[in-house]
Amino acid sequence: MRTLFATVFLFGASISALRADFSYESKTILKNGVVGEAVLNSEPLIRGGKPVVATHLIKNNRMATLTRKHTTIVDLNRNTIVEIDFARKTYLSMTFDQKKQILESAKARSAGSGTFEVSSKSAGGSKAFGFFNAKHSIVTMALPASPDSPPQSVARVMVESWLLTMPGFSEAEDFRRKLGEKLSYAFASGLYEIGLLEPKFLAGLEEIGKLTNEGDDMPVERTIRIGGPDSGDLEPHEEASSQKNGVVSETLSRIGNLGRKKNSGEPAPPPAGLLLDLTTELSNFGSGPADESKFNVPEGFKQVQPPAAKTGR
Repeated sequence: MRTLFATVFLFGASISALRADFSYESKTILKNGVVGEAVLNSEPLIRGGKPVVATHLIKNNRMATLTRKHTTIVDLNRNTIVEIDFARKTYLSMTFDQKKQILESAKARSAGSGTFEVSSKSAGGSKAFGFFNAKHSIVTMALPASPDSPPQSVARVMVESWLLTMPGFSEAEDFRRKLGEKLSYAFASGLYEIGLLEPKFLAGLEEIGKLTNEGDDMPVERTIRIGGPDSGDLEPHEEASSQKNGVVSETLSRIGNLGRKKNSGEPAPPPAGLLLDLTTELSNFGSGPADESKFNVPEGFKQVQPPAAKTGR
């Protein structure tokens, strides 16, 4: 689980037709939910609610995702994934086919899946990110109840995005799309680790991974909320709703929130049936040359075998 969320939203590619190098940082914050609590208890990187910060480097159809003690290198040309553990000075290498076997093994242990009904809309309003204003978009997914299908763990999904127009970002989406087609959209979106922890959510996570933005719209901030059958309709966070209503209503909303927290002494509980609530923020974009050494295993590191046998139980 060391790579959990380190590859969240594998956006990355070139800014030009020459496939120039590209880089950015991501910060993923896991907030609450039943699955969220299980992840927090099992994953040292984010225990205590600390955000996971990763640097993503793209060079010649390769992506290196770096955290403080770990690097994941995905090569679209060779169809390989290399995991480097700096704490243990070890690395493992596996092909896309080997990774697929791990995912298929997890799917075999999950409940049946259905077809999600997807709805997308522009929510209106704007939000400042530095000198730019991002537009608000909400995509909802619902799995219709059917007497002929087994009960589903994931019934509703909401993906809330704040989008900026950045020329060249369509190339980044192209990288993620190719990775999804070759391997898995859940993996391409950095969500597959949750699926390995809770295989019953894999079908829903795969559908989330397919929700890509066409063109140059970059999701500078994205929140994913997943609900079970008893969750009801999932709503955007309060700060997002108040933002589109203007400065006055936003201020009043924050004052109200502070009053509630002060009176209760505790933050408001998560909505009933909420399984997962996480937010990813992207920043520090650049098109300068990426360091080639970041795409190679350091000398002296010992190769270990992929954990295929462990996940196939």
